[in-house]
Amino acid sequence: MSVYRELMIKKSRKSKMLSNKFYSYWGDFTSGQITGKGYIEWPDLSWYEGDVCLGYRHGLGMYRATFADVTYSGKWYMGCKEGPGMLYYSENVNNHYNGEWVQNERHGLGMRSYPSHACYYGQWMNGLQHGIGTMVWSNNDVSTVTGTNFEMVIN
Repeated sequence: MSVYRELMIKKSRKSKMLSNKFYSYWGDFTSGQITGKGYIEWPDLSWYEGDVCLGYRHGLGMYRATFADVTYSGKWYMGCKEGPGMLYYSENVNNHYNGEWVQNERHGLGMRSYPSHACYYGQWMNGLQHGIGTMVWSNNDVSTVTGTNFEMVIN
């Protein structure tokens, strides 16, 4: 259980719990709406902790999807990853993306680190590498990469 969730449960005057078959929520309510700071947990034990607005992940927060072994920490806009954020694709710290997001897609400048220790830094569009970037391979060779909507497959 997260520290925030424990604090929210202890501060029962300020926070409330809402639970149904879809999710459980501990946190702030404003005018009867899930708005403020909160913790959401789904039946598969995935969770979100951070800012919420009208029931959506909105503002700064962290989401952990247990079914996919994925963790995202960063900005949200009405339930979508939006703005700067970091997504870990597994427990392996060398398997992540750190950069800009637009409507849940990698978009803008970002850096993708692969389990092989290769790393791509450059432009992204609609979730794919797009434009100009730099690839640093696991043997430290460096390549300039240009293209349109491509995804490098690196093992």
